[in-house]
Amino acid sequence: MAAILDRSNIGSQDDFAQLAYSGDYSLLAVQFVPSVTASCNQIDLDLKKIGTPSGNVKVKLYSDNSDAPNIQIGDVSNNVACSGISTSFTYIPFTLSTPIALTSGTKYWIVLDCDYSISTDNNIGWSIDNTTPGYGYKGYGRWNGASWTIIAGTSWVFNFKEYYDSTTYKPTGGAFLYNFI
Repeated sequence: MAAILDRSNIGSQDDFAQLAYSGDYSLLAVQFVPSVTASCNQIDLDLKKIGTPSGNVKVKLYSDNSDAPNIQIGDVSNNVACSGISTSFTYIPFTLSTPIALTSGTKYWIVLDCDYSISTDNNIGWSIDNTTPGYGYKGYGRWNGASWTIIAGTSWVFNFKEYYDSTTYKPTGGAFLYNFI
């Protein structure tokens, strides 16, 4: 089962948001739209450790409702220990034990979650590209424990990579290219 890169924002690391920095940041999210109908099997996030957080982080996938995360449709099986995350930004892979079927052209949200306590000194930072984000959606979301706040229309986009399982991709229509030797 090969992981093939579908969507990403791999930009500069101009800024970052801290997961569980305060109650307003208990979850962080970025919207994406897959380019193919296939099953997502991996998400990479550009993260760094701030201080000495204990516990784990994981990724969840949500459906979209009016440009905000709606219902959780799946999560990544592997928890990533905060102790194993570098103090410098590094792409951390989150692998799904069961790939999640996504539809081309449909909005979804990658949500970063943790099991550590809220702390201004010990948490995980997710890098933000606010100079030249290459991905179409501009903005991000944060959860305060009761509702989502969507920071839309800005040039701020979390850096991420979304992959699909090549065995689940089924091309529809179009032309085929043959190379005769």
